[in-house]
Amino acid sequence: MKKIIFLFTALLTTFSVYCQIDKRADTPEAVGTYTLSVLKSLDHTPAKAFIHKLLTIEELKAYVEKNVSTTESNIKEQINRLTVTQYNERVTDEYKSLKEKATDYNIKWNAIEFVDFEYEKEEQEGFEGVNGKLIFKHNETKYRVKVEAFLIDDKYIPFIIRQLIQRADD
Repeated sequence: MKKIIFLFTALLTTFSVYCQIDKRADTPEAVGTYTLSVLKSLDHTPAKAFIHKLLTIEELKAYVEKNVSTTESNIKEQINRLTVTQYNERVTDEYKSLKEKATDYNIKWNAIEFVDFEYEKEEQEGFEGVNGKLIFKHNETKYRVKVEAFLIDDKYIPFIIRQLIQRADD
């Protein structure tokens, strides 16, 4: 009986933590700020928590169902075909890549500093969002990651952070 209570409490706590993450940004610039906060905690963030700091497949499918016409979007078909496992594997692959590259570059995520967030607004097949590049520095060396976010109910929600590279001096 104690094991069941412990398991239930652990599950409830985990669910509560994921639900309390506010990943919505009012402006494209705030997407950059949010992304920096996600990266700053990456040394201590497990893959599953990383997935929930971004737009989940369940949230994306709910948005698509509500807002994107079947006739206007090939992207809707692709999203609806994705399983939770497939989507989470893709995000986890990007997570692993970020961590591996950070090891290669000797980046300590909690020591990174914001430099800039460059972005372009995009609209395609009923979807709006931003495609951006977060530039940050660690030990005076500049790096960048790509960030993509959807505009959902007047808020930007990042759905992927990927491709960490070291930037040449500007």
